[in-house]
Amino acid sequence: MQEPWNVELETQRQKVALLYRHARVSLWVPVVNAVILAYVNGRAGVPAAIAAAWLAAAFAVAVARYRLASRFHAAGNADPDPASIGRWRRRYLLGSTAAAAVWSGAAVLFAGASTEPARLFTGMVLAGMVAGSVPVFAPVPMVFRCYAVPVVLTTAIVVAYDARSFVDWAFAAVAIIFLLGVRSTADYLHETLDVAIRLSLDRRKSEEAMRALAYRDPLTHLPNRRLLMDRLEQAIQASGRSGQPGALLAIDLDRLKAINDELGHDIGDRLLVEAARRLTAALRREDTVSRLGGDEYVVLLENLGATSTAAAAAAEGIAEKIRLALEAPYHLGGGEAETRSTASIGVTLFQGADTTAEQVMKEADTALYGAKRAGRNAIRRYSATVASAPTPGGIGPVLAGTG
Repeated sequence: MQEPWNVELETQRQKVALLYRHARVSLWVPVVNAVILAYVNGRAGVPAAIAAAWLAAAFAVAVARYRLASRFHAAGNADPDPASIGRWRRRYLLGSTAAAAVWSGAAVLFAGASTEPARLFTGMVLAGMVAGSVPVFAPVPMVFRCYAVPVVLTTAIVVAYDARSFVDWAFAAVAIIFLLGVRSTADYLHETLDVAIRLSLDRRKSEEAMRALAYRDPLTHLPNRRLLMDRLEQAIQASGRSGQPGALLAIDLDRLKAINDELGHDIGDRLLVEAARRLTAALRREDTVSRLGGDEYVVLLENLGATSTAAAAAAEGIAEKIRLALEAPYHLGGGEAETRSTASIGVTLFQGADTTAEQVMKEADTALYGAKRAGRNAIRRYSATVASAPTPGGIGPVLAGTG
């Protein structure tokens, strides 16, 4: 059964995945803008060495962020593991903070050292970079704040400090208003994205719950009859191809009705859940244990051996292991410190596509009936070769006793 997942953790995981999803493509924009900005300010009076050094720093940060995004995707993290989301988010935040330092440096180096048109052009480019980062960084607001706030505040402070006209003061004031506006927009986008992700997760949980109702027993969460019959059909086909017999075990808890009557249905339900746990623990990973309802469980075994003799021995060995596991005392609470129950088990083998799931189920039920007639807490195997022979006392098909 699939482990339940934490909604909050899954939400954060998807947000980090969104940060990296288009990171490599979006990094081309700052590279192109950096080239244009350095060229314009170099032509407008900024020393070429300063413009070139800043451009080199912008390239270095862009390359580092590109490599980080490439590592993320190369590691198969299009959907990152929940345990790693914090690490990848911190790395992305560090890269974005480095980019903020580079673009804040552009405000310091260019806004105060170039001509008035170049100053306005620099301000326009920086504002465009911040505005363009809103949808990119919206999944994680802290990333946007660490990027936008330093860039815009630095630009406003530099322009106001070196104000040459009323327009510069107005520009600095508008920059602050712009920062408040884009931050509000980024927060709104994040809230919208958060709601959309959580609605998607709620829908996914509902779909999983519906699938569980269709294929799982609601009390024990084991496969129900529908899922068991599907797996049994597949196992019959597989045995025909491989030539290896499989086995089906029908199991009844012998004292469930008495426990319900004496201790109440709550204790009876706990017994059913504990029995399901013991059955699962007694089986191999490839085996299937299901609950059909009431006190009836069915176990499907595959790959038991190359011959019917080997398969029968293996199936009976597993059946005995199950019988002993279910025979052990139960500590379920209630009026008694210890509750005891036993199990009757019917075993049948199948091989090849010349039989049906319904027929195999009938054979296992017949064997189970024989185990109950033998006094319960017993194992009986269905003998398909002499199925039509009557037993003494007229119990129907002959059953091979193993307990």
